[in-house]
Parts: sequence; C-alpha cells; structure tokens
Amino acid sequence: MAASFRPLVVFRATMYLFASALAAFSLWTFLPELARSGTHRLPTDPAAAAAAASARSPASRAARFASIRGDLWAESAFTYAALLWPDSEAGTALLANDARGVVERATAYAPYDSSVWLLAASLGARFKWQDSDPISALKMSYYTGPNEIDLIPLRLVAATRSGAAADNDVQRFLERDVRMILRRWPELKPALVAAYKAADPRAQRLLENAAAENDPAFLPTLRAARSR
Repeated sequence: MAASFRPLVVFRATMYLFASALAAFSLWTFLPELARSGTHRLPTDPAAAAAAASARSPASRAARFASIRGDLWAESAFTYAALLWPDSEAGTALLANDARGVVERATAYAPYDSSVWLLAASLGARFKWQDSDPISALKMSYYTGPNEIDLIPLRLVAATRSGAAADNDVQRFLERDVRMILRRWPELKPALVAAYKAADPRAQRLLENAAAENDPAFLPTLRAARSR
C-alpha cells in the first residue's frame, strides 16, 4: 500500500511545483503590463519624445520589475529620446547619466532592436560617453534594421556627424540609404536634405557623390541646402 502511494505523492509534488512555477511566471509576465508605457517605438520628433518622457517613471518600474525583458528595457530607453534634441529637457547632464544605464541594459537585453542601437549611438556621440563606441552602435542599428524607414531620418543625422562617415562600413550604409531614398523612398528626400545641411564636410561630399550617381538632377537641390 505504502509503495503504491509513494509515486502518487511524487506526482502531486511535481505538479504542485510546476503549477507554482507557472503562476510565478504568469505574474512576472502580467504585472509589468500594468505599468508599461505606450511608447513602443523610438520617438523620431521632439513632440513624440516629450510625450514619451512623461511615461519615464512607469516604464522604468516595468523594466526593473521584469528584470531581463528586452522589450520593456527598450521602452524605458525610449523615454529618454528627448535628449536627442538640444535643450529638450532641464537637467540634461544628469538625465544623460541616467539614460546611459538604461540604454546599456536595453542593448544587452534587446540586441535585436535597431532603434535601441540608434539611440545608443546618438546619445553616446552627443554626450561623449566614456568607453562607449557610438560608431559600432550605429553599425549595429544598420545591421539589425536596414529597412526600417521610420528610423532613417535619425540614422542619417547620426551617420553624418561626429566623424562617423570616416568609417568604411558607415560610408556603404550611407550610400545605400541615399540610393534607396532617391530610387524608392522619395518621401524621405527632405530628411536627406536636412541631414546634408547639418553634416560634416566629409559626409557632405559622400552624400553629393551618392546623389550624383543615383539621381544627378537632385544634386543641385542637395547643394542648395548648404547656403540656407
């Protein structure tokens, strides 16, 4: 009798442990959803970035509770996107330090997200984070999302400033972006012109050469932006 009862006890104990683990996992998955922000993508303009900043606290709580969920760390990082635009928030230096920790966790737990890498590249270059590698982060953004059209305006800015265009890989990525804009994504021509206007001289020459190769008629429009 006792011998036949023992397997039943073992089975019930195993099922109890399994049910407990499943319940704990369900809570770990569900509870952060109550606090997560509505910012699921990197804001690409100051207004959207300001709106995302208002959700910084709940996004941070959700990410810290979930611990290793890359999507939540990415959303928390996106709430610092206002730092991409000068004078967007008070206490910028302190916020930049806070942002670095969150962005680094986002790249660690969500390395598949190209927008996280773009944010890391842009903020690292702007605030000159020590021991950071903005160019490598920028290249990771290209590798993980080369055709994410909504990121191209910000990526053009990141790639044409701070000497990034001196890198051979970045040069190829820029040439491809120009080719795709002029041949397939004409709605992004204003973004290309804006990036050219603020680009460093090396990047301007690169953009001019790429434009001349793919759409010579657009080259005067590009050059005209320099004098505006």
